[in-house]
Amino acid sequence: MVGGPMRRSGSKGRVLRRLLWLAVACATTSPGFAQTFEDALTNYNRRKYEVARQQFRILAERGDLAAQTYLGRIYLGENDCREAVKWLQSAAARGYAPSQSEIGNMYALASCVPRDCSASESWFLKAAGQHDIGAQYTLGRMYRTGECFPRDCAASESWFLKAAEQNEIAAQFELGHMYEIGECVSPDLVKAHMWFTLTAANFSRDGGTLQRDANSERNMIAAQMTSAQLAEAAGLVQAWKPKERP
Repeated sequence: MVGGPMRRSGSKGRVLRRLLWLAVACATTSPGFAQTFEDALTNYNRRKYEVARQQFRILAERGDLAAQTYLGRIYLGENDCREAVKWLQSAAARGYAPSQSEIGNMYALASCVPRDCSASESWFLKAAGQHDIGAQYTLGRMYRTGECFPRDCAASESWFLKAAEQNEIAAQFELGHMYEIGECVSPDLVKAHMWFTLTAANFSRDGGTLQRDANSERNMIAAQMTSAQLAEAAGLVQAWKPKERP
C-alpha cells in the first residue's frame, strides 16, 4: 500500500517537472521572447532556478561565459556534478575568472571533485591574477589560516590588500583585525583603525553586521591610541581611494 502511492506520486512529479520544462523551453525560444543575460540573472536572484536554468543554458550554448558560470552554479546546487563541472570548466578553460574561482572552491571543499589543495590554489591564483575580488579574498584567508594551502603570512597580507583596495568590505575587516592583534603582521593600531573605519563606512550585503563589528573594534582601539596616532589614521582614511579594476 505504501509503495504504490509513492510511485504514483513520484511519476506525477516527474510529469509536472517535464511540463514545466517544456513550458519554459517554449517561452524562452518563442519569437517574442527577449532572451538576455539580465532576464536570466533576475530569475536566478529571485530563486526561480528552473526558469533561470533554461535561460542560462540557451546563452551558455551560444558561448556566453557568464551564463556558463551561473548554469554551472545552478547544477552544483542541484548536485548534478557532471553538468556543473562541464559548464564551469568550459568557462574556466577560456579564462573566465569567476568560473576559475568557483572551481578553486570546489577542489578545496571536495564539492563534485576530489579534494585537491594544489589544484584549488592554482585555480584561485588564476582568478586572482585577473583581479577577481572573491579569489583574492579567499587566498588571503587560506594563506592566513593554513586551510588547504601552506600558511604564508606575506601572501595573506598581499592578497587581502589587493581585495581591500578594490573596496571589498570583508577583506578590509580582516586587515583591521590582523593589524589590531598582530596576526600574520606586525601590530599597527593606526592601520587597524584606518581599515576598521573604511569597513564601517562601506556598503555591506549582510545587513550591516561587519560595519557594526568594525565600528566597535575601532572605538575599542581608539582608547589605546594617542592623539597623533588618531590624526594619522584619519589622514590615511581621507587620502584613501579604492582602486578600479584594470
